[in-house]
Amino acid sequence: MLAAIALGVVASVLLARGLGPAGRGTFELARALAVLLGLFAGLGIGRAVVFFSRRSELAPAGLLGAVLVSLASGAVLGGVLAATLFALGDRSPLRPVEIVLASLSLPLVTFAAQGHAALRGLGEERWFRRLVAARDLLFVATLVPALLLESNVAAALAAWLAASVLAAAVTAVVLVRACGRPRWPRGMTWRLAGVGVPSTLAVLLAAGHARLDVVLLQSFDGAEPVGQYAVALGLAEMVTFGGVAVGLTLFPRIAAAAAENPRGGAAQTASAMRVVVGASLLGIVALALIGPRLIELVFGSEFDRAGNPLRALLPGVVGMTLLHVVRSDLYGRGRPWLVAGASGAGVGLNLALNVVLIPRYGATGAAVANSITYTFAAAMLVGVFCLSNGVPLRSCIVPRREDVGRARSAVAALRTPSPSLQRAAAP
Repeated sequence: MLAAIALGVVASVLLARGLGPAGRGTFELARALAVLLGLFAGLGIGRAVVFFSRRSELAPAGLLGAVLVSLASGAVLGGVLAATLFALGDRSPLRPVEIVLASLSLPLVTFAAQGHAALRGLGEERWFRRLVAARDLLFVATLVPALLLESNVAAALAAWLAASVLAAAVTAVVLVRACGRPRWPRGMTWRLAGVGVPSTLAVLLAAGHARLDVVLLQSFDGAEPVGQYAVALGLAEMVTFGGVAVGLTLFPRIAAAAAENPRGGAAQTASAMRVVVGASLLGIVALALIGPRLIELVFGSEFDRAGNPLRALLPGVVGMTLLHVVRSDLYGRGRPWLVAGASGAGVGLNLALNVVLIPRYGATGAAVANSITYTFAAAMLVGVFCLSNGVPLRSCIVPRREDVGRARSAVAALRTPSPSLQRAAAP
């Protein structure tokens, strides 16, 4: 995950330096549209196959067969996105070539997301992290020559499309080597849908919560403030990557533990939440002190107005981080509707606050809305977790001395090789 974080920072700097605030904002809007629709097109298949695989109810070949469906659904929604944006004509926020590039990337983004999730169903967290890092490395490697040739949004999107093609191909190869010949899992269609559809809704609402402000800010203020805000949001989200990594590892483990005991793994989740709260608080303090100056130094003086949005985002960082962990726990217990409900409430509040705050305060208003609603959504889900598992709230949010040792053990565990793909690769 550290490699993925570093590469993400490099890509963000290249985009900011190469495109400027307005171009960075347009690129972020195009990518947000593709990612949001890609999550919807995935039908929650990746999370569903992880859930059933960890309960020993789905064979590897059936897992791969289910994941391949996401390519077709992604292609359909890619066509819908292109048709919709072209129908807008001059009112479209993207130019024709940008529309085509964003739409072509959609099925690839969809397949890669579901394929990466499936690797966790196979117990291959290490290969999952490698593929995420490889995807970001490919993007940086294609972005540099693209921006040297043409410093515009179309060049950046072309680089993203090229990286998406390569990443999807590598993901397919790894999955085939691990799973063998794919086949559709007969008799599992409705069961997969029963877990996948609510998971899709929950993930889509969560992604909408994270990117709704980008779309609204574009509508009210245009691309330049979106570029400023995207830089601030990207820097703030770096603090949450610990929660992302913990959540990715936690979900399959809770799915297995909860199959034996409805409250199984609750103590592990509470400990994980304490660790990420402590880590995020340290990150918040550091960004509050040096964040605005760091933005100007790394991204350039054109982004000097990103400092205030960054500071406004920081109070919500703890909520963002906690959400990654508690969502994974609830997914693992087969309760995606609870996640969807909390995410829907957060999106509704976020929409209302953005409509009120963005016209008056621009990007800083979007950041304030983000902080309030992430804190609200996290409080809801942490409360549900505590009540349903009999865990005191203090045990989830107040770090302890022994958590330092657990954090070190978790980092060491992340470096442990995963066996099954190594066996598949053996001669």
